[in-house]
Amino acid sequence: MPKHDKKSPVPYDIATREAYLTGLAMDMAEKQLLEGTAPASTVNYFLKLGSEEQRIKQKLLEAQANLAEEKRKNMEWSQKEYDLYQEVIDAFSSYGGGTLC
Repeated sequence: MPKHDKKSPVPYDIATREAYLTGLAMDMAEKQLLEGTAPASTVNYFLKLGSEEQRIKQKLLEAQANLAEEKRKNMEWSQKEYDLYQEVIDAFSSYGGGTLC
């Protein structure tokens, strides 16, 4: 189990600091679990974390994130496609001298 030096500089970036503090908390929880001194809330947290239901929820969240990303890409492509069609219509209009729409 890694030891954290209390004199080491604390990260200033919020995300890095959060990861650092989470690591410290996980180290402490691991130590408590190994020594048999972990409170019930810590034991329950890790039991829930390892449950099949939790894994399914995590997969669902990942699938939802992927779906949202695909929707975003689809919207970008739709806008590009619209812009391309508009360019074609404008080009045809300039050849005929009139408007198509």
